[in-house]
Amino acid sequence: MLDINMIIKIVAKTIKVNLKKISKNSKVGDFEDWDSLGHLKILSEIDKHTRGKASRISNLAQQESVSGLHKILKKNKLSK
Repeated sequence: MLDINMIIKIVAKTIKVNLKKISKNSKVGDFEDWDSLGHLKILSEIDKHTRGKASRISNLAQQESVSGLHKILKKNKLSK
């Protein structure tokens, strides 16, 4: 199960940004590599960490911030 800190780590690692520069308020467009392709990579990494369960969430891809991702994962019982 993912928590907000793990989501932040996934985002940082996936878009190759220093962990200290990302917070729960970070969103698409805040970083050069967090574009549409970067967003897909983040979603893919989250799906790997949830063993394929995240890909079943219909509106996960529309979440464009760390807090949005966390909120929808929490709502679907994949995050605490």
